[in-house]
Amino acid sequence: MSKVHPTLRVYDKQANYYDTMNSPMERFFSKGRKVFSLLRGNILELGVGTGLNLSYYHPSTNVTALDWSSQMVNQARAKVKGR
Repeated sequence: MSKVHPTLRVYDKQANYYDTMNSPMERFFSKGRKVFSLLRGNILELGVGTGLNLSYYHPSTNVTALDWSSQMVNQARAKVKGR
């Protein structure tokens, strides 16, 4: 049996409602994310979480996104499905 770090357990549990829980901060952070649309080429995003940044990247940008929480990654994948 593997041990799961307590922090990882919290993020896995919060994944389904993480965006809603943090929506008050989203108005603040979304302004800064607009710079992502200027990026081109290959990007490595560490700690992608639920993928809130992903819609800000230019369509030609190749983004590799990683996160510790598989549940957060599932949320991020759902956001980019079909893109």
